[in-house]
Amino acid sequence: MSEQLTSSYAASRLLGRDRQTIERDVQHLAPDEYRIGRPHWRVDRIAAALAMTPQERVRSGRYRDQFSLGRNKALDGLRLLVD
Repeated sequence: MSEQLTSSYAASRLLGRDRQTIERDVQHLAPDEYRIGRPHWRVDRIAAALAMTPQERVRSGRYRDQFSLGRNKALDGLRLLVD
């Protein structure tokens, strides 16, 4: 089940949560893949996002480059330490 990629609608059905709640919780979570132009995540990552507080969700996506262009991922941890 953790390897399965799912949309926010399918995750809401699997996890028994409202679709809008799922979409709000994955708003700052980088999608694992795009299918037909829509973001899809692994179910375990969505469940982990649901367990986070709103502040933790925002901080987890703060240093994410939307397109992952020209960014050194090794520096993300250092950026968190500086803040």
